[in-house]
Amino acid sequence: MKRRYRNCIHQYRLERGILQKQVVMLMGHEVTSLLSRHETGKEYPNLENALKLAVILEYPVEMLFTPLYEKLRHEVFKRWKNLGYELTIQLTPQGDCENQISRYRKRLGLTQEQVAKLMGSKSSGYISRFENGKKLPTLTNALKLGLVLKCPVEILFKERYKKIKQEIEEKKEDSIVFNRVNREN
Repeated sequence: MKRRYRNCIHQYRLERGILQKQVVMLMGHEVTSLLSRHETGKEYPNLENALKLAVILEYPVEMLFTPLYEKLRHEVFKRWKNLGYELTIQLTPQGDCENQISRYRKRLGLTQEQVAKLMGSKSSGYISRFENGKKLPTLTNALKLGLVLKCPVEILFKERYKKIKQEIEEKKEDSIVFNRVNREN
């Protein structure tokens, strides 16, 4: 049997009084099976969908996936200690880049290699691809980045998060979305 992971998506959706069909429509999907797999812990969402869930449910990504976040937090902090990196905070100007990874990495005085090691990887190449916007990290890697860089995922990927939030707010304002779902139930 495939191992399941724990999360708080279902709990927070019920607290908000939102149906699965409504969440799925706001996410831009057609069927509820993907959301169901995330809620039951059968599979992690990609980062894009995790950010969408954070906007819809009005909870940070870290809180939606608290058990995973806590596990990763323990691993990352253990690596900080074992690698003996000193934490220095330097102020850097805020850029207009797609994400804030480079800015927060430099603010902490870390190299891409050090970030990769703290995340448990031997290669820093993918850190460069994340920073340049050539690749979007998995949910797990995004949470690790947030822990290493001491910054919430929503801030590391601020521009993407703002775009997703705007798209979802527009869909929420469109009463047809909710009326159509409610009529189907």
